[in-house]
Amino acid sequence: MKKRKSLALSLAVIVGILAPNALSERLTTTSVNLASRATLSSNCFGYTHYPHKSRHFNSTVNVIAETICNGKFVSIKTTLSRQRWFIFRESATKSASAQNKVKINVSLNCKWKIGDPLIEYVAESVHANQFGAQVITRQTSLLEC
Repeated sequence: MKKRKSLALSLAVIVGILAPNALSERLTTTSVNLASRATLSSNCFGYTHYPHKSRHFNSTVNVIAETICNGKFVSIKTTLSRQRWFIFRESATKSASAQNKVKINVSLNCKWKIGDPLIEYVAESVHANQFGAQVITRQTSLLEC
């Protein structure tokens, strides 16, 4: 994984030398590489980051999602689900709205134990603006806690 990122950065630097505008576009794309991004309208985006182990609370999985739409009222509804053994599904949902930007963090307790297979966590967000435009972003991670 580190080699892949290093190679991507090396290529971005080479492209930047040959085409400076391409480098700034590549760096912009890389800065949101950890998130699924969707466009609501011009200058209006929704992001859902990868579900990940919390750095603040043991045995917790978090996901961050945000909707950014300058000058508009925006809302977001995010669900973080845990898939396990194909029969049990647990989830938590949060929603919020605000002017210009809304950001939420959804969390679930981790049920993984040593010896268990990795657990699939799915984060899905519905982003909307005041004019009714909606997009969905989705991310999946396999985790142990």
